[in-house]
Amino acid sequence: MEKGQYPGFPQLKQKVLAPAVMEVNALSDFTVEIDVIREGGLLRGKLAGFRLHWEKKEREAWHQVLKELHQPRIGRRARIEGRVDKIGMIV
Repeated sequence: MEKGQYPGFPQLKQKVLAPAVMEVNALSDFTVEIDVIREGGLLRGKLAGFRLHWEKKEREAWHQVLKELHQPRIGRRARIEGRVDKIGMIV
């Protein structure tokens, strides 16, 4: 295995593909999906490639992206992953 290469597809998917797709979907005007193409079976077949699918977001989804982009970068990953509780202000 070469330096900087992942030992298998599960590690590549976990460390590279899933975070990239999550970030693009959260911060752009497109929704992206990456499908795995395998030869010889969907689970254990040999990895043959990837199929990329994207589509433009609806207006409301795009407004949510713009709202997120106007917020501070600090805490953005937690907000995108849904790990932040929203607290209402009491006036």
